[in-house]
Amino acid sequence: MDIIVSSPGSPGTSFTQNVKRIFVRIFDELQTNPDFSSLSDLKSHLNNRGIGNANYIRNILPFVQFCGFVKYQDISVFENKYFFTDFGYAYIDALKCLEALTVLPASEERTFAIQKIGTIEQILYFHGLVNMMKNKSCNYALDFYDVLRFVKKYESINPKEYMLLLYMRDQNPENYLDAVSDLVQKLRGEEIEIHVKARGRDYSGGGGEEIESVNSFPYVCGNFEKAGIFRKDADRDFFNQSRLFEINQAMSEVSSIWSR
Repeated sequence: MDIIVSSPGSPGTSFTQNVKRIFVRIFDELQTNPDFSSLSDLKSHLNNRGIGNANYIRNILPFVQFCGFVKYQDISVFENKYFFTDFGYAYIDALKCLEALTVLPASEERTFAIQKIGTIEQILYFHGLVNMMKNKSCNYALDFYDVLRFVKKYESINPKEYMLLLYMRDQNPENYLDAVSDLVQKLRGEEIEIHVKARGRDYSGGGGEEIESVNSFPYVCGNFEKAGIFRKDADRDFFNQSRLFEINQAMSEVSSIWSR
């Protein structure tokens, strides 16, 4: 079966350890410098200080704003102390605790503390992703939410199934999650093969070369994995059953936004 999918939006980042370090450095620079005159002024300062590169900063800041960690739009005056939200301060506290713990000598107490603070960090991280999914102005919010809905309905997801989901969303916008059921079962039963080509998000042309995945899939599942709600087995992602109550609660909140 040949399908053509549109390349969806993507945050272009996930919270790798390096991104977390950069995020903490941004916080520290805001705390230790006079008010910057604008976001551009802050970006120039970060660049001069060698904190990340231009692409990193360009991808990180919109993502963390959608997550509710920072706020820099719709403000009349740029003030350093208000750049991070209260929620953002809480997340930074968790990251700083983990940084402090990692330099301590190895011990059972250190391992236990890292595990507990790491769980708190993941909970805050996922709450940020929920904030993002509830924001309809974010052009990748629906992609994240649809992956959660797909896994809830079909128990897991892999790259081919994600592309099948995107394809069916184009074909049947009203009922695509149910409409894809037969194809998912046939694909998993090896009754059909899926050959995928991609086209631009403007829907203006035909397909190009056959592809194995669209570039948003690693970011979607990568963020869910780092937030601790997905576990990966081979090429397939499943819910972390220990976080199931939290996942269901989050999906209910997001559903109330997208059903309006």
